[in-house]
Amino acid sequence: MTAKKTKQTKEKLSLKVEKRNLFGRKVKKLRYQGLIPAVIYGHNFDSVAVQFPRHQLGIIKLAGETSVVYLELDSRKIPVMVKQVQYHPISGQVLHLDFYKVNLKEKVTTEVPIELTGEAPIAKEGYNIVQVLHEVEISALPTDIPKEIEVNISSLTKEGDDIRLKDIKLPGGKIEFAEGVDPEETVVIVEKPAEEEVEEVPEEAAAEETEEIKEAKKGEEEKKGEDKKEATAEEEIKKES
Repeated sequence: MTAKKTKQTKEKLSLKVEKRNLFGRKVKKLRYQGLIPAVIYGHNFDSVAVQFPRHQLGIIKLAGETSVVYLELDSRKIPVMVKQVQYHPISGQVLHLDFYKVNLKEKVTTEVPIELTGEAPIAKEGYNIVQVLHEVEISALPTDIPKEIEVNISSLTKEGDDIRLKDIKLPGGKIEFAEGVDPEETVVIVEKPAEEEVEEVPEEAAAEETEEIKEAKKGEEEKKGEDKKEATAEEEIKKES
């Protein structure tokens, strides 16, 4: 297995929003107008209901849940992180967003994807490289949170080899695993490929099956003999008549 290496980029993202006056079911009108309703909240911050154009959702997608977005509201620039996105259950369209206002000088806790990189030598021998953990909770300043944590799997050389959280060197020295994360937790492990099971027929069953086949063949031979006798008898009757 070869894991594709992705380039980590940290861009300063900004999004212009304006205060929202419609709430509850009335926000449907905003969506018809191509606007997305949202709310900004945070520690020691008075919540603000806002809206922004739907065509700006690309910025939200780019930010994910790991990047800081600077919301431009009136004359302020508010640093936030995307906390929750509400989707329509059928169409999948974005219905609402929650933005969490962060303090750039205080660490936050968030989950970050784990990305496998490099090539495991044992994979060339047909062994499976199984990623057990796909994301991990970390603690860092908002601007230090990486897009993903890269784990190089080139050290996996034999069956049973694994990489655990304690084996990972976090980038930059400014990031640490969140409190409660088990350093012994397995991230990736080498497993032997599953062998195809061949159903074995017990000897007794095979012997019974052979006897049944013999009996069936014997019955067929006997039936052919009886049919031949009947045909001969019919011929003789025809001659006599």
